[in-house]
Amino acid sequence: MRKLFLCAALLMFVFVSLAHSSETINHYEADAVNSQEDALKALDKNSEIISAILQKDNLDAAHLEDIHRVSYTLENAIDKLISEKAAPETVLNPVEKAIQNIHDSSEDHEEQAVRQHFQDFQSSFKALKSVI
Repeated sequence: MRKLFLCAALLMFVFVSLAHSSETINHYEADAVNSQEDALKALDKNSEIISAILQKDNLDAAHLEDIHRVSYTLENAIDKLISEKAAPETVLNPVEKAIQNIHDSSEDHEEQAVRQHFQDFQSSFKALKSVI
């Protein structure tokens, strides 16, 4: 009886593992960010792209995926600014947090959360630009 239970448990583990590994997660290639200047340009450019998408009253999955794709470059840009200590952490951290929240909520297709986090990004990015 114990062997039967162990075999059943092993089979369940294998099936769950196989099912989990077949799930598709889209990761996108981000634009290269090699300098502080590149980072600021990338933040500006991709902010404009997201802003244009958010002008629509309702976003579908494709719009949210577009925002998610753009968020990878935003992440590279803020990572570059953080690594170069381009501004105080108290200024960089809110930008980083907003970008991560945009990334996560767009990945989960949470439209209202994306809209709110983008507003947070805009205000924190404005503060960043005032000190750089």
